[in-house]
Amino acid sequence: MIATLVLLAAACSPVSSRPVDLPPAVYDIPDQLVMGTDVLCTRTGTKASCIAVEPYSGGYEAPPGEYTQLDGGGGQLCGLTTAGEAQCWYDDGDFSPPEPGPFVALGSGSFRSCGLRPDGSVTCWSWPDAQTPSERPGPYTAVAGATKVTCGLGPTGTIECWDAWSHDTEPPTTPGWVSMEGYGAWVCALNTEGRLACWGTTRGGNVPQTSPTDVGFRDVAIMVVGACALRADREVTCWGADDAGTFDVPPGPFTEIAGGNRSVCGLRPSGIISCWGCIEDASCPADFGVVGGELARLP
Repeated sequence: MIATLVLLAAACSPVSSRPVDLPPAVYDIPDQLVMGTDVLCTRTGTKASCIAVEPYSGGYEAPPGEYTQLDGGGGQLCGLTTAGEAQCWYDDGDFSPPEPGPFVALGSGSFRSCGLRPDGSVTCWSWPDAQTPSERPGPYTAVAGATKVTCGLGPTGTIECWDAWSHDTEPPTTPGWVSMEGYGAWVCALNTEGRLACWGTTRGGNVPQTSPTDVGFRDVAIMVVGACALRADREVTCWGADDAGTFDVPPGPFTEIAGGNRSVCGLRPSGIISCWGCIEDASCPADFGVVGGELARLP
């Protein structure tokens, strides 16, 4: 899954000629948008629905249940049930089952998922041949996992990372960070000003060296080939290795974004979900919509 990357020193966000407006229709506005390995999932209320963005034969369907949160990264997707338990389903490979709850939030990255417990401690699980489940006392307010690292967000917005942390760039040491996202071998965070910081390792091809230095970002999506960020004007900026059309960003506005292996999906105010940056011969760019809580590809 990991490809050799050559990251660019400047952010890029070219605009494609792809039309924004589709025939009039009424779509549900999902509460959450997440991706696994090029599998798109939405949560509308407590209903989860998943669909393959690229041609894929893996088991990406969400198991029946009511969910308060979804999280994805790499080859796994997990959901937090209304009972506080983690349910995980996998679009590739065999994973260890989730640790028992209760949890109040989840954080998934490549090869591992983590649960945040009510007391602020963290429990993680992963591929059987990757890392052993890890425990961390905290307290933390959020957690994010990547290939060989887990990071927790402290009560004052400080970031602490642990496990097999073989890194080339360090996480920020200042407080005030409010959210994190992990994928591949790196993690990105946003602070109260909307400033973006990314860190991780160049080993295995994931190179989070250069990211935008602006403020006012609202969301970040990480892929194997790079990353994209949602700006204050609701347009998307991407940077990294443009080997899959990742920089062929359709015009916004978007309200939320999510990243997969080489693809990115953005939620529009109308409820339409536009995806771009896929593997060769895939039916992407593509648009999706949610009707009755179920995802469907739009004509």
